[in-house]
Amino acid sequence: MRIEWVLSEVFKMKVLSTAGYYGSGSSAITDLMKEYSDIYTDSDFEIMFFFGYYGIPNLHYWFSNGRRFQYRALRDFVKSARVVSRLGRKMNYEKYFNGNFMKYTGKYVAALQGEEVGPLYEIDLVSFTEWQRTVWRILNKVHELTNAVYNKSHTDVRQNHTKLFTKKTYDYLYEISEGRFIQCTHDYLSSLFQGIMGDNQSIMVDGLISTANIDDVSRYFDDLRTIVVKRDPRDMYLSDKYIWKTKVVPKETDSFIKWFRHRMNAYHWEESNVLCINFEDMLFDYTSTVAKIESFFGLKAEQHIRKRAYFDPRISIHNCHLWSQYPDESKAMKIIESELKEYIYPYENYNENQIR
Repeated sequence: MRIEWVLSEVFKMKVLSTAGYYGSGSSAITDLMKEYSDIYTDSDFEIMFFFGYYGIPNLHYWFSNGRRFQYRALRDFVKSARVVSRLGRKMNYEKYFNGNFMKYTGKYVAALQGEEVGPLYEIDLVSFTEWQRTVWRILNKVHELTNAVYNKSHTDVRQNHTKLFTKKTYDYLYEISEGRFIQCTHDYLSSLFQGIMGDNQSIMVDGLISTANIDDVSRYFDDLRTIVVKRDPRDMYLSDKYIWKTKVVPKETDSFIKWFRHRMNAYHWEESNVLCINFEDMLFDYTSTVAKIESFFGLKAEQHIRKRAYFDPRISIHNCHLWSQYPDESKAMKIIESELKEYIYPYENYNENQIR
């Protein structure tokens, strides 16, 4: 199916993004970019839907490898899109994309469906509640016994039991090439983001991707540049334990060390479109680090017109060296320093009066 998108044939969109390790400080890059001209940064929430659980990677997998469940993958994608389209007053994709989110999502799904090559049908017991499965088993057993007496097949009757709880649905097979999938996805994302960035040369999209799928996501954009932000594990541990107080980061020292090491070692990417920086360098070596970020993103120093309006190292520095505020954690800090020494920031080389 040929879908017409609202795309500029000349303009190649530059997408800037960040990735971190949960609380490592990647939002500092987003705040910094708000200080530059010619960059669209108008987002109060992380745009995580596209490459989340029911997002584009799930579609790509089923369309490339497990063709049997293509239709269900599309169905889950659309259902999730509807949820995030009007999830709340702030997290509202329909508002963020100027009323075009579901419109272009519908076009994208239509483009992916392409040519149908046949239907499949399968009983979806997983979606049943426990009592529904119990009733199904009882009815199925009754029919097994009844048909055994009369020497009849019970297959059709067994499938009819599902009609008690759900409509009969089919999965459809679609014929679409790898290149076609990538092109459709590129056009979908480009249409959405070009529709909101106006005359700006770049767009900063917070939370677009994670460190786990940077390379996979890059193929859907003309020019995607990602900064990965790392942070001293001691500050991450204390920030979550005493400030954020979430259930994501382990509170036990040994568990935290395993969690942190796993997150740092599990992900790899090509270096061409990724820049890794330390959050602490944005504080203690501000000028040099900002210049490095500008070079990587292709920005000019004169675009930095609102310096320190959104990211001020003199304020953010209070988020560092937190163990000085929690002396009771000295034992835990020594263990983390020993086990994760390759990730420890050399604070001894700096002090709060050395912001450069």
